[in-house]
Amino acid sequence: MLTLKLSRPMKKLILIVSICLAFMACDGFFYMPPDDINDDFTNPVDTTILPPEAEVISGPSDGEVITETNSVTFVWKGVYNESEFQYMLEDLEADWNGPFPDLTASYNDLANGDYAFKVLEHDPYGNIQESPTTVNFTIDFATSVITELIFSENNVSVSAGSNPDFTVDVLVKNITNLMGAKIKIQFDPTYLSVLDASKGNLFGAGSDNVFWFDVDNTYGDLVIETSVLNLSTGVDGSGKLAVIQFRAKQSGTTLIEINPEETVLRDHNNNDLSLENYGSASVNIN
Repeated sequence: MLTLKLSRPMKKLILIVSICLAFMACDGFFYMPPDDINDDFTNPVDTTILPPEAEVISGPSDGEVITETNSVTFVWKGVYNESEFQYMLEDLEADWNGPFPDLTASYNDLANGDYAFKVLEHDPYGNIQESPTTVNFTIDFATSVITELIFSENNVSVSAGSNPDFTVDVLVKNITNLMGAKIKIQFDPTYLSVLDASKGNLFGAGSDNVFWFDVDNTYGDLVIETSVLNLSTGVDGSGKLAVIQFRAKQSGTTLIEINPEETVLRDHNNNDLSLENYGSASVNIN
């Protein structure tokens, strides 16, 4: 038997040619992955929903003692731009305001004492902050005697559906020798209407006290005139001049304001009395 001995280079050449001929003899070459390989490839995306947690970004700091003023304003934000919020000033308000998209709340003429402002975020996914963000602060204000005409509440919350009616008192503070007043109050008729107005108790219960009002619910104007006739001098001190009954018409946030340009308080000589502050009230309607 004849044995052909091939050199190493020749063996490599023959192997390469054999492989090429094998490929040429096939119709095509296909790779078939094993059955146990998962070909469902996805690019993972982090869909974690962060828990709602309101953050107070402006206003008294926690534990602050405020001596320069007795009015405060809080500004806050949430984790989500579309969130709504409930908020309250504990020890002043008995119930929560909201939830509303509001990001600010103001409280004026606070009495000296301890307060806790609380805010809860309601995120757009239906989650509610587990415990409120709380700011504790103290008002220690040496109150100066300011003559002012204000409302009994700075912030009012009401429902436009089940219980749309609410009342607001018109108060005068630290007045001297008051005999009569003409008060112009303005409101947005898109959100509110006036149902009634009645006299307060500052001038007493005498039958000769004058009280009159005129309301235009189309333009949002209310004019009140009141006076006392049976005194030789006017009334001193603080008290209620009128009680106004409003009705909420639709959801939203609006203001009730005393117009200083068309409001006049007079003494027993018919001289104008000066006022240092004219009130306004925010009304949140849900």
